[in-house]
Amino acid sequence: MNDSDVCVSDFDSSQYKKDRYINTFDLCFSFGKLLKKKFPTLFGIDYDSIIVDSIGFNLVNACIGKPSSDLQKLNINLQPFKDKIQILLRRIIESASTVDGFLKVITTLKGNSAKTLPVLHSENQIISIIASIFFARFAIVSKDDNDKIASVSLSNNENDTWLSKKPKFEKNIPIVYVEDSLSYSWSGTGDKKLYNVICDLGYYLRDFSKDDFDNVYNTWFNNVCHQRNEEKSVKSPTSTDKILLNIYTAQTVSAVDAYNNKPWDIEHICPKKQMKEALSRINASLANEEDQLKLPISSIGNICYLPSSLNRSKEEKTIYQAGLNS
Repeated sequence: MNDSDVCVSDFDSSQYKKDRYINTFDLCFSFGKLLKKKFPTLFGIDYDSIIVDSIGFNLVNACIGKPSSDLQKLNINLQPFKDKIQILLRRIIESASTVDGFLKVITTLKGNSAKTLPVLHSENQIISIIASIFFARFAIVSKDDNDKIASVSLSNNENDTWLSKKPKFEKNIPIVYVEDSLSYSWSGTGDKKLYNVICDLGYYLRDFSKDDFDNVYNTWFNNVCHQRNEEKSVKSPTSTDKILLNIYTAQTVSAVDAYNNKPWDIEHICPKKQMKEALSRINASLANEEDQLKLPISSIGNICYLPSSLNRSKEEKTIYQAGLNS
């Protein structure tokens, strides 16, 4: 099968034209490959066309309102959509495109990778956002007595309420995306949370205050300061660190600097070597081990993006010693 350069091995197009049938596995397998090709910052790069990615299966399953535990019944659960499967998939792609646009300021900054952009979220987190947009824009969702999704059907056209909801989704999704990263809401498998979010329908539409966000951020920052007791081994930047760094950098650099082909490094403002040497000197003078000093060297407050060429010339100086702080 070949659609937009997405290939499914051993697919016989002539047999398909004759039978007009493709099985659920091949459909979701190829759909996942297409999603990765179209939206690499949402789903990652497809490095191996043979490997079966879960994204096509899990996203379709969520968009028809089913929990992850029902994935084995996807073939049966897709039967109500059998005459509209192409419409279903196109609308999922449109929903993913909308989410891609909402998150661009966070996910598409070139970061410290010369070739590919890192995926900064879990699969279930991004599925929850796309499915929420899909339901609001293209679906009719009914609930059961337990407030769970009983059925999903496709609207004939875009829902009448979509245009009124879109601005709030556009404002809220980046906020919730960052807040969920700060609070590790999607750690672990996230299967239960995914189903709860898609059943909620309002998870990405709820009201926020600056104080609420500040509390989440301060809790995260204080935990980092207490947990990263670093002296010899320094933690690499996490996805949350990179998200915050991307947001800050997007506000402070030009589009030319952000999206040109010149690579960046994530650099420590006060270099690790200097910090380690200073800690070593201080701790050598302390008799009791429990009094020895350790610091969060890898904290967000001590990292920044720096053009690779400048970073090489900076060597082991701080950015202030190298005169790069202007």
